[in-house]
Amino acid sequence: MFSAQEIRSDFKIFSQPENEGLIYLDSAATTHRPECVIQAEADFYRKNNANPLRGLYALSIRATDDYENARSFVAKFLNASEPAEIIFTRNASESLNLVAYTLGLSEVQSGDEIVVSCMEHHSNILPWQMVCNAKGAKLVWLECDSSAEISEQEIKAKINSKTKIVAVAQVSNVFGITNPIEKIASYAHEVGNGGKGAYVVVDGAQSAPHKKIDVQALDVDFFAFSGHKLCAPMGIGALYGKKQLLEKLPPFLRGGEMIEY
Repeated sequence: MFSAQEIRSDFKIFSQPENEGLIYLDSAATTHRPECVIQAEADFYRKNNANPLRGLYALSIRATDDYENARSFVAKFLNASEPAEIIFTRNASESLNLVAYTLGLSEVQSGDEIVVSCMEHHSNILPWQMVCNAKGAKLVWLECDSSAEISEQEIKAKINSKTKIVAVAQVSNVFGITNPIEKIASYAHEVGNGGKGAYVVVDGAQSAPHKKIDVQALDVDFFAFSGHKLCAPMGIGALYGKKQLLEKLPPFLRGGEMIEY
């Protein structure tokens, strides 16, 4: 076991004179980075910095290996079926917007319903409001009870054959409640979208740093999280998506990597 002082010593921000006596309690918003993370990032820029995925020279190949090894690590972290199910983004907010602008705008039609919980972060509300406004769909709220939990009765009352997408946080940043994702996903896949199954999008920004995540066991269609909430650098996040769904999404951003010839 490491002592609190030993752990603290691995985060150099606490040893800076201007931060003497600092006790940091805002890790749910963003964590600090241990020295090994800062060192790994610096080592990449010192040793392997080149454009990944583009070059055939040694430096670019090493950069590509680092890039794809990171994708494999994230896939293992989430228990995805394969690394191709991981998309790198800037953060969970961009990941959720990606799903809204691709899946939402291509699949949702007038009269459909998108279900979100009342405890969502704005990043998992506003994109779906946008989709509803653009497509003439209805935003439906999963309400919580006096214990701040979403009951099975509420799930069955709000998710129905008109439901096209269910977007919900695994752990609420408002209440700290862990939502019953397995139950929500199972029911949404059973009755949603006229019995063909609704898509389930999970905001994992607050759960990924603290829980073992198994996207296959949860049976969610998309799962988003931010690196900066679990000791990774700012500006990096990830989106998991089932491969068959990712392959049918229209492009979110267009650029060089989508060109074969």
